[in-house]
Amino acid sequence: MKSFSTVGGGRGGASQIADFKMFLEDVNDDLFDHQLDIPKTDNNIRKLREKTLRKIEKEIKKKNNLSGDQKTERERSGSVFASSSKESFCTKMKKVCTNKIFLSLMFALTGLFYVVTGIQYWLPDYIQNVLDIEPHTATLYFVVVSLSAPIGGVIVGGIVTTAYGGYNDPKA
Repeated sequence: MKSFSTVGGGRGGASQIADFKMFLEDVNDDLFDHQLDIPKTDNNIRKLREKTLRKIEKEIKKKNNLSGDQKTERERSGSVFASSSKESFCTKMKKVCTNKIFLSLMFALTGLFYVVTGIQYWLPDYIQNVLDIEPHTATLYFVVVSLSAPIGGVIVGGIVTTAYGGYNDPKA
């Protein structure tokens, strides 16, 4: 479908009306079944367009005029800590600590950071002392491994995820 300019869109009024006329001709007539049969004159089209734009602007203003408290509560409603009931801190913590998905992800990230920190701390020393490589070359090896491993992991992980169905899998 063609794009149509809005009020103040920089194009002349006649071309805006022509655009809206094309829109009215393209749109499914089922949308207008509840309306009376009105001839599609320039004046009627202009009035319908203005009325439609006013309704849209009203809806946008209504959505933007939510008070800060309502908006914040609505945004935080998915959080365990934002529940509106007067639960104690211990009850909320029990909910978090019994959430298997949360615990699995937390332990996975903890293990990942533990391993990465160990590699970053010990790898240069290991390369220099155990493998008996010069410090300058050891630093070069460390930089190459530190940069290529994460990038390679993202690429291979994306390929493997896609092979198992990726984000389009019904189980995702």
